[in-house]
Amino acid sequence: MPTARALRVDEAGLLTVLDALLGVRRWDVSAEHVVATTLAPDVASAGAERIAASVLRFVLEGGGTRVRTVLRDGARARARPWESSVQSGLALRYGPASRALWLAVAEALPHASSVRAKPSRRLLRAFTVGPSPTLGDAVFFHLVARSAGEWGLRDDDVAAVRDALAERSAVARLLGVRGAGGREACAAAYGSLVVPASTWVLERLEDRVADAWTARARSLWAARRTDDARERAAGWSSLAAHVDGWLDAIDAAERMDLARPALTFGAALFDGPFAAPPEELWASLARSRGTDDLAARGALLGAVASVLAVLERLGGWRDRMAAERWGDPRWAEAQVYLGAYDATLGPLRARAAGSLRAVRGIIG
Repeated sequence: MPTARALRVDEAGLLTVLDALLGVRRWDVSAEHVVATTLAPDVASAGAERIAASVLRFVLEGGGTRVRTVLRDGARARARPWESSVQSGLALRYGPASRALWLAVAEALPHASSVRAKPSRRLLRAFTVGPSPTLGDAVFFHLVARSAGEWGLRDDDVAAVRDALAERSAVARLLGVRGAGGREACAAAYGSLVVPASTWVLERLEDRVADAWTARARSLWAARRTDDARERAAGWSSLAAHVDGWLDAIDAAERMDLARPALTFGAALFDGPFAAPPEELWASLARSRGTDDLAARGALLGAVASVLAVLERLGGWRDRMAAERWGDPRWAEAQVYLGAYDATLGPLRARAAGSLRAVRGIIG
């Protein structure tokens, strides 16, 4: 059995960079770093193992222990998503993108000594260019985006890093609720995830997706007394674009069984931001900061209505799926969706419709 060799200081520095990217340790990119310029095979292997272990842990802890009804080969199955009966032959795949990002950041560090004042273009560019990520790489990119706030960067530079990673990784876009473009851009990005080789990961991450959308809604609602109406309108519109884009992607793939994050999110809205009766909801929005400008008030109400319209869409899907009969191609998918809808948004459907009418200014 070969004896493990002691790593040089600069090789250990490479692994320290990787640990920071994974969020395992806090990091200050403006400090002096001793980092190797070449990657020895054993260091590369150790890095790959750390990436794979962190990604798998993140996926499994995202809700993979809960028993649920899933769709497999056109039939329903009741199991935990990690059980072999519903996971045969599935695995996370990695390409060169994760290693390329790791090394690009490490190589840029000597140029980042004044990063607190202004990060070097080379450091920021490390997050924007490189090989296209596979599914495993895409989850790794999200872990990097999530840890970016712990590197000693300014807030706007953290946002720049996260936006860059969201453009390259559909998982970072989905869980970060960020990325350029509107509903169409989100649908295109999420469509790349809604394929047989990836859906088992999505099933494990559905709690995290619902939590991310809910957290964004709560943040926007909490900002009604502090942030300008137009800024909040943009935030609500962006949130609606992400959820609608997700629904577009799963509808096109005929996988409405993957709508659970949207259903959970919709139910959570009425246990938080939209808990008040419809008339009070309208009043809270119409009298919030920056709504003296009628155009800004209209934009805000329209943006919140676009989020509530997502719930109306989900109700329409319920009616559509209820029309599926035994033997129809989408019957099993419909049964999974109907069960999930009735357990979450079903009891809230009339309330959601009333809130949408109120925010749109419809009386009666």
